[in-house]
Amino acid sequence: MAPTDTTDRTTFWQDHVTTWQASDLTQKAYCEAHGLRYTTFGYWVRKLRTPSGDHQE
Repeated sequence: MAPTDTTDRTTFWQDHVTTWQASDLTQKAYCEAHGLRYTTFGYWVRKLRTPSGDHQE
C-alpha cells in the first residue's frame, strides 16, 4: 500500500515508475506483479511525466 505522507507518496510512486521503465513489462503486468492498482499507477506515470510534476528536472 502507498504511504499517506505527500513526500513519501511521491517518492514511492517515482521509485515504481522508474523501476517499471527499466523493466520489459507493460504497466498492467508490472502492477499485477507488485500488487498496485493499475489506474493509480497510470495516474502517477502521467503526473511524473508532466513538466509540472514534482520531480521533473
